[in-house]
Amino acid sequence: KLKLLFAPDLIEHVFGYPYLSPKIPYFPGPGFGKWIFWMERLIRRECKEPACHMVSFMWGWGFPAAYLHKNLSAITHRRLYDLFGGTAMHYYRHLRKMILKKEAVSYDPKEHPADPPESYLEKVKRRKLPPTLFFSGDQNLIFPGSNKLTFEKIKEMQPDAPIEYQEFFEYGHQDVFMGKYCDRDVFPALIEFIKKAMN
Repeated sequence: KLKLLFAPDLIEHVFGYPYLSPKIPYFPGPGFGKWIFWMERLIRRECKEPACHMVSFMWGWGFPAAYLHKNLSAITHRRLYDLFGGTAMHYYRHLRKMILKKEAVSYDPKEHPADPPESYLEKVKRRKLPPTLFFSGDQNLIFPGSNKLTFEKIKEMQPDAPIEYQEFFEYGHQDVFMGKYCDRDVFPALIEFIKKAMN
C-alpha cells in the first residue's frame, strides 16, 4: 500500500518519469531507469534477470511478484521485457483508488459520465452475466484473493449467475498463462469451462 500511496507521484512529479517499463534496465545511458533497477537489485536476490526485478517492482511485492520462478522456462524468463509492457502512473493511481475504496471503481467517472460507472459491482447487480470463469494461482501476489472475492460478491448478488471460480495450486498471477506447464495444469480446466459454457 505504501508504494501505491507515494510512488506514482514521486516517480512522475519528482523524478519526471511518466511511466515504468521492464525495459528500463536496458535503456542506454545512466538515466533514472538504471537507478531504480539498481535500487531493486539491492533487495532482490532471487535471480539476475533485470526485467524480472522490474516486473516485481511494477506489479506488486514479492520475490518475484507476478509468478513463481519454478513455473517459468528459462526462455520465458529471459524474455520478460517482451512479455510485460510499460505502464503510465495513472494505472497505479487507479489501483490506489480501488484499494482505498476496497472495490473496483472508475478512475474518473466525470470523464465518461455514461460509461463506466463509479462502482463496477453496483452495475453488475443489474446485468445478465455471460458464463465467466474467475481463476487465480493460490500464490497470486499481484491481486491476492481479489478474483475469489469478486466471484463471491457477484455470486452473493446473483446466486444464479453462470460464474465459477477455480484456483490453481502452486501458481501465481501471470504464470497461469505463461508457465512452462500451464498447458497441462491450467488450460484443460479453461477448455472444460468453455465447452460447458457453449452447451
